[in-house]
Amino acid sequence: MKNINKIFFKKISRFFTNSLFLLQNYGFAVFFKIRCLNLMTFLAHYKKERCPEIYDESELAFVEQRLDHNLLNGLDLHYVERFVNTLLKNEIEPCFLIFMEESLGDVVAMEPVPRFLKENWPNAKVLWIVDEKYSRVLSYNPFVDYVAKVKSLSDGAIVFQNLLKKRNFVPVNLHFNGRFCNNGLCIKNPANPLLSTENYFYYGSLLESFSMAAGLPKLNSAPVFYIGQGIVLPPFLPEKYIVFHCMTKEYVKNWPKSKWNVLAKNLFELGFYVVEIGYRPVVKTTNNLYIDFTGERDLQIIAKVISQASFFIGLDSGFSHIANCFSIPALLIFGRYFNFVNYNVFTGSYLNSALCRILRNYNRGCQSMPVKYVLEEFQQTNFYKDFIFAEKSH
Repeated sequence: MKNINKIFFKKISRFFTNSLFLLQNYGFAVFFKIRCLNLMTFLAHYKKERCPEIYDESELAFVEQRLDHNLLNGLDLHYVERFVNTLLKNEIEPCFLIFMEESLGDVVAMEPVPRFLKENWPNAKVLWIVDEKYSRVLSYNPFVDYVAKVKSLSDGAIVFQNLLKKRNFVPVNLHFNGRFCNNGLCIKNPANPLLSTENYFYYGSLLESFSMAAGLPKLNSAPVFYIGQGIVLPPFLPEKYIVFHCMTKEYVKNWPKSKWNVLAKNLFELGFYVVEIGYRPVVKTTNNLYIDFTGERDLQIIAKVISQASFFIGLDSGFSHIANCFSIPALLIFGRYFNFVNYNVFTGSYLNSALCRILRNYNRGCQSMPVKYVLEEFQQTNFYKDFIFAEKSH
């Protein structure tokens, strides 16, 4: 059976490689082949989890190797470097113009970009165009010299284009080609136009795909969140607590409110404090173990709360990226995201790590994931086992 599977995978890949070579539209050919290889990757992961008796590690390694090769083929990963070299030849000191306006998770995940730029060109300046709602993420970043705050993606695009008229600015556009703003404005990214809304997660994590979209090398460093020295924890927080983040801006990423409340009730019965963050509360309870820290709050303070948490339970959201920065043990609830099935958003601690258990619903959004399964997975974590052991010791 194993030999049949290996032959099947290899023949499918060879078939698409040979047949797609005949297509005239190179962009479509690469996109279509990547979709096929991504499906094969999903099947290999599915067999690994559901049919381990017939799973062979070489299957996944083979497909991922082919996928990586085909993804990188045709990408320009020296686009930014050429801009810099041209300026330096003319004795012009470059200033990098980073355009990553939203969302919170994207801004947090892109932290290694200015760090990479400063490490390679230490005398250069870095200006970051960002939504004013997320500017506090960058307040204490030592690799960002200037922050341009804007109110929307379209405003950011206009500022970006206007600043590029100055000779010394080097474009670092971390938005993929063809992204639309709310007012219908389409962002053009000439660095690597093959990267788009349809395929960007096939290229890796947010950092990996967005850095390549900008014409940088494929960056995969762990992100860092810089908290100001004057930021302190709210005094009413207990010594140990679990942070809940229960709602994102995208419905497809959300887990039902009723299930969050059932999960919270179970955790209260076990004796855990729960601190909920987010724009508005989801948990409805009068239990003294619940602390509502939702609402419009300083992102620096929220990051401080997350950084001192004992555990984090959340979704595919910006706050999960902040928890990743601080290596907080976590349980994350993921589902299928449009045409992306087994996608990865992280670099750093939450990438292939026992520190973070990502529960996935491969067939649909996470809405149908049962509470029982989430609770069972939580009870398998070291955090839970240590807590129960400490309780019994008392």
